Amino acid sequence: MKGTTVAVPFHYKKEKIMFKRTALIFSLVILLTGCMPSPISRNNIHSVNRAMISRSLTNTGNTDRLNNIFEKARDGKKITIAFLSSSAFIEDEGNTSTVTETVEKLKELLGKKSNIEVVKLCVAGSTSRFGNIMLEKKILPKNPDLVVLDYAVFDKHEQEEREAFESIIRTCIEQENEPQVIIFLNSKSDSNAKQDFMEQIARYYNLPIINAANALFPEISSGRMKKEEIFIDPLNYTEQGRKAIASYFTNYFRTAIKTKDIKYTMPIPMYPNSVDKDIKLIDAGNIHADNDGSFVREKNDNEFFKTKIKYLKNTQNMPFEFSIGANDICLIVPTSQLRSEIAEIYIDGEKKTEINTKGDTLFDAPQAFKIYSNNNLDSVKIEIKVKEISETAEKQEVSEENDVILPTPKKDFEFWGIAYDIKKTKK
Repeated sequence: MKGTTVAVPFHYKKEKIMFKRTALIFSLVILLTGCMPSPISRNNIHSVNRAMISRSLTNTGNTDRLNNIFEKARDGKKITIAFLSSSAFIEDEGNTSTVTETVEKLKELLGKKSNIEVVKLCVAGSTSRFGNIMLEKKILPKNPDLVVLDYAVFDKHEQEEREAFESIIRTCIEQENEPQVIIFLNSKSDSNAKQDFMEQIARYYNLPIINAANALFPEISSGRMKKEEIFIDPLNYTEQGRKAIASYFTNYFRTAIKTKDIKYTMPIPMYPNSVDKDIKLIDAGNIHADNDGSFVREKNDNEFFKTKIKYLKNTQNMPFEFSIGANDICLIVPTSQLRSEIAEIYIDGEKKTEINTKGDTLFDAPQAFKIYSNNNLDSVKIEIKVKEISETAEKQEVSEENDVILPTPKKDFEFWGIAYDIKKTKK
C-alpha cells in the first residue's frame, strides 16, 4: 500500500543483522581459503593482498643478525644488500625493478638516515652452483650485510646442486661482518616451482623464507586473480607482480623487527662435502692448454667471461686438452633451448661423463658442470671432445615462452671457463 509503513519486530531486525554479519564472515572465509572461485573486486582486493602477504613468509628465521644490521642503518651507517638471482631480480629496462621496489620500501621502514647500497649478481637461467662459483669474485668483496638468494626456478633436485645451495649459504653466513641470508623461493608462471629441498636447507639453518608460489598460486588457481596480472611471460613479472614481491620482503622486514632472538649459531653442514673453499675461476682466455685440438679462442659477449673456447666445425674433431691438480673441477658452459651439442669428458684417457648444452632458456645461460671430483690433488689430464653437433640451422621453431617463430641458429659447442677447488674444508 502506498504510504504505508510496515512495522518489523525487533527480534527479526536483530536476526537479519546477524545473518548479514554471518554472510560477510562466510564470504571472507571463502575468499581467503580459496574454497570458491570468484573474480577479485575492488572491495576485496586488500583482503586478498593481505592473505598473499601473510602466506609469503613461510619461515621468519632467527632475527638477531637482521636487527643488528637495521640498528646500524638507523644510525646512518651504510648497509649493503646483495641480490644473487637466476630469475626474479633481473633488470627489466624501462620498468621499476623488484630490487628497486624492495629497497625503496626498506628505506621507508628504516628512516631518512638509512644509506643502502645494492650489489647484484643476476644471471638469467643460472643455478646456485654457478652463483656459488661467482660469489667470492663478485659479491663477497663488497661485504654485504644482507644476501638474498633466488635460485628456486632453475636449480635441479640433484645432490650436487643441493650441496652447492648449502655451500653458498654457509659461505655467506661465515663472513666476519655476520650478514643475514634471506631465501627467496621464486616460481614460473606456468608451474609451482618451489624447491622443497631449498626450504629444508633454509629451515635447517633457521633462515627466513619468502615463498612467491605460496603467496600467488592459491589466488591464480582459484580464479580470483588472473595470471596475466602478475606475469608478463613464464619468467618475468608485471609491474603489479614486482610490487607484490617487494611487499613480501617488506612484510618479512616488519615481522623481523618485532621479533628479538638470541645470537645466531650456525649448525654443522647438512652435506659434509658442501663447504668448498679456495674456489678458483679461470676465464677461457687464461686456460693453459696442452693441446687446443679442434678448438679456437674467440671474443665472447658476456659480462663475466670475455673469451670463449669454441669448437671448429668441419675439422678432425680433436679434443681440447689441459692438465690440472684439484679436488673438484667444473666446466662453465652456455646452455639454451636453441642448443643441442654434446661434449664427452675424458679423465686420464677414460671417458667419465657427458655435457648436454640443451637448456631451459632462449638465450645462453652459463651453467657449471662438475666434470671431476677426487680427494687428492694429483694432476689429471682432461680432454673435451665434441660428440654431437646441432644441424638445425635452417629449421624454424615456435617458442612456447613468447609464441613467436624464431630461427634456430647453428651453434657449435663452446665453453667459457673452468672453476676448480684446490682444498676442501669439512666442518
